[in-house]
Amino acid sequence: MPNATQQLEQVIDRIRRARNFDFHNYKRATIQRRVERRMSDRQCGTMTEYVALLDRSPEEYDALLASLFIKVTSFFRDEETWDLLANKVLPDLVTGKSPGDQIRIWSAGCATGEEVYSAAMLLAELLGPKIQNYQVKVFGTDVDEGAIAHARHGFYSAKAVAELSKERLSRFFTRVPGGYSVSKDLRRLVVFGVNNLVSDAPISHLDLLLCRNVFIYVDAALQKRVLSRFHYALRHGGALVLGKSELIPFAAKIFEPIDPSRRVYRRGARGASTNVDGLLGQLEQEEVARAVRQGREELAGGNADLNRDALQSMPL
Repeated sequence: MPNATQQLEQVIDRIRRARNFDFHNYKRATIQRRVERRMSDRQCGTMTEYVALLDRSPEEYDALLASLFIKVTSFFRDEETWDLLANKVLPDLVTGKSPGDQIRIWSAGCATGEEVYSAAMLLAELLGPKIQNYQVKVFGTDVDEGAIAHARHGFYSAKAVAELSKERLSRFFTRVPGGYSVSKDLRRLVVFGVNNLVSDAPISHLDLLLCRNVFIYVDAALQKRVLSRFHYALRHGGALVLGKSELIPFAAKIFEPIDPSRRVYRRGARGASTNVDGLLGQLEQEEVARAVRQGREELAGGNADLNRDALQSMPL
């Protein structure tokens, strides 16, 4: 009879096989709580009963994944961070840009899109009419297809926009029955898509990358893997914003601090530090070795699926 830990691993393995999403590097306490919440909703008294439910009702996987994905977001959440972006980070990034240049921002793990539209609003306010002189794209991605569909729709309730100033609400939204719709001018700046930070290629040539309150749910090994990919995705001088509760030592080793207390970093200028290249090179070797070991284990168990982790660790 499997114990509770083994039963949770069975659920994680079933999710990977059924929906091709790997939670093995996610913190077990978080997964445990959310699985137990689904068990309670479905009136399953034990994990064994819930595993049986997954086996006979595959649609339960969708509900389980929806509960595992984090969707805590709002417009201009953590006001101090957005003030720093508006007054220092974005002006510094725009300085030196010439007409026709690209300005590329990525909100990774954007949930229902509020952060993406917030970044687009800041950029529109900073550049004013001159924004038309640049190739601006603000990308928003998440693993949750339902959340991305919501973001693309661009409709938010009155409660969701209640904290926005009257000026922003008037300029960037249109009142519609039941709430507010994002204006066409703002929509033209944004692109939404489904993206898995672990298995999908990151968006590249970025000036600003926001990934807040995602790393607190994953272990140190996965944090390093994703942060190293972010390092390659950013332009030299590009900025990275993590969540204010995410104190990750590895981030401070490969990025220069802009405001450590708010977890805002910069990718250093070209050639600024050979130590960074050494750290990333070492991490890449570790990831390739890990992928080879895992591949051998899978083959030994009769699983001939291609292992993607070696490719994931390679620089863009």
